Amino acid sequence: MSRTVEEVLNEALGHFDAATEYALLDGTPQRLVIDAMSMRLFAGLETLTRLPDEVADRLFPDTWPDMRGLRHRIAHGYGATSLTRIKETVMSDLPTAVAAIRAELE
Repeated sequence: MSRTVEEVLNEALGHFDAATEYALLDGTPQRLVIDAMSMRLFAGLETLTRLPDEVADRLFPDTWPDMRGLRHRIAHGYGATSLTRIKETVMSDLPTAVAAIRAELE
């Protein structure tokens, strides 16, 4: 079953919003937070791979190759991805992608 661009973007947005919520948790063991953020970040990035190439390239013109690369690093083991980098990505880089998705959905 083929999904619309809107459906794909809404699903990715749900994962990215959850990753951001996890990053803001206080009192939860840091390793647990990082694992939860990693899984939601991966799920959101995996969802975005279902977009037509032209849509992904338009929404994320400078970052799409890096986003796909991060998805691959997470998928193939945490050893290749610094736990600090995951949190930095969620807090610093993800808001730009989320803003592009929200703008597309408006």
